[in-house]
Amino acid sequence: MVELQADIPFNKRVLPICPYHGREDFPVLENLTIAGWGRKENYMTSNRLMYANVKTVPLEECKTHYENQMLARLNRGIVAEQYCAQGALVEHVYEHVDACQGDSGGPLLVQQANNVILIGVISVGIGCGSKLPGLYTRVGSYFEWINNTITESQSKQTS
Repeated sequence: MVELQADIPFNKRVLPICPYHGREDFPVLENLTIAGWGRKENYMTSNRLMYANVKTVPLEECKTHYENQMLARLNRGIVAEQYCAQGALVEHVYEHVDACQGDSGGPLLVQQANNVILIGVISVGIGCGSKLPGLYTRVGSYFEWINNTITESQSKQTS
């Protein structure tokens, strides 16, 4: 989180995002969106913000995908504070739509009615577009901390 010194004027390209407070997965058929300025299919960095659609991979299924991965950064395996998602298999490329290097910290979001909801933050994956789902930090696991931090900051400003 970043505290700004001044308000940001909203417009059609700059909108607020609501942090998701739930800890449950979104339905597997629901389109989720990832965004970032990271590497593209050709591994060149992008000069423009890129978007892609992904879908939820249920946590238990995700754990199964990763159980044979012997990686130091995943020494605890997949945990409840993570969210798993994967894009469609790209025809004739044999890779999945995915986030890539440089996208970390970007949003995993869903649009419902007129609200944009932040479900996760792009975290880690194995390569770009591999058969393994991408891993995201589950915002709902930190919602209480986010809410308390914002509330404390606002109370300091009014004091």
